[in-house]
Amino acid sequence: MLNQYLHWSFIFSALCLLIIPSSSTAQQRLDLGVMVGPEVNWITSEPWESELPGLQTTGGTGVSLGYTAGAYLEYEIFSGLFLRGGLNYTRKRYNYDVSQRQPENGDEIANSSNRIVYTAIEIPVAILYRFLYLRNNDRFAVGVGGVVDRWLGDPQVETDFVAGSADRSYIDEAYRGVNFFVGYDHYISDRFVLGIEPYIAYSPTRFRFETASISKNDIQAGIAARLRFDN
Repeated sequence: MLNQYLHWSFIFSALCLLIIPSSSTAQQRLDLGVMVGPEVNWITSEPWESELPGLQTTGGTGVSLGYTAGAYLEYEIFSGLFLRGGLNYTRKRYNYDVSQRQPENGDEIANSSNRIVYTAIEIPVAILYRFLYLRNNDRFAVGVGGVVDRWLGDPQVETDFVAGSADRSYIDEAYRGVNFFVGYDHYISDRFVLGIEPYIAYSPTRFRFETASISKNDIQAGIAARLRFDN
């Protein structure tokens, strides 16, 4: 885990050196910020014939809450248009219902749940536009971006119906994603800006723990709170 973190920290530092312009005028267009926020993951399931042995198990639905924290740089390309890049630490959680048909008990249905947690280092990149200043220099924003995910160790899995379920082959993880967001920036001082950004993201992940269904998480939603130093 430490080696992965150092690896991506090196890449982030290299990106900073590449995008920081040499002139003092251009450097005034570069801002530094930090962010943190919750993310909601929806799980749904659909019929699927698995090669897994054992009794018939079927996934259901679920909603779980994770979080993201990180640091980023913003560069103003021209008036109102910004390019953003950063390094995030993300903890994703997935929790959904699962049932098992038990013929030995007269086809009685046993109910349980699957719980999956993993952490990742993300490199998000986005382009955004901030509209004309409102009262007190506040601004609205809209943007689109993408994320590349890297795993940090094995996922933590708890499930009652599949032996050896910590095997990563049961999970088709998403290494990439896209997102759309809107935002509102408020100056809390001459130099510091507090931003709130609701977003929706597409980053498809599949879970193959059941014999009669496949469970998936395609859409995520969250709110990012950002504190930016306006250079």
